[in-house]
Amino acid sequence: MPTLLKGLSLAFAAICIPALLLTAVYAARASAEPALSTDYAEYRSDRWHYSLAVPADMTFVEYDGPVHSQIIQFSDQSAAKLFQITALPYMQMDVALGTEGSPVGTSDQSTALGVINVYRDDTVAYSFHRNGIAYTVTALPESERWLLPILQSWEFTN
Repeated sequence: MPTLLKGLSLAFAAICIPALLLTAVYAARASAEPALSTDYAEYRSDRWHYSLAVPADMTFVEYDGPVHSQIIQFSDQSAAKLFQITALPYMQMDVALGTEGSPVGTSDQSTALGVINVYRDDTVAYSFHRNGIAYTVTALPESERWLLPILQSWEFTN
């Protein structure tokens, strides 16, 4: 084998073998890790077709609202961490025609949250929709740091 090819094959092996080993170690660790940390518990809504991971010490209360909506309020025992989710079916209106109907293009999300709308005032509200349901997650502005991992865990189940 020419010297140049021998040198290249040694360099290639020196790069690929550690990369393969790291990949194998990562795969072994990923398959051994539980889906949720022990600090989190899964909240699942079969009615609204989603699940998310919330701190294990949080409790929730569900309230049925008008027009088939629901509000789910989450709180830790000290009430230092609070947020709520509102789920509400919605319609769309063609303003020019003055007609209302079922949503067209009924989802701005895949099964996990991607780009969502954020509104900040005396509260922070995150809004998005999927399959004819509008969702709003509302909290106090100081909650944004700890609320982000909860939003990142959101998965639609339909």
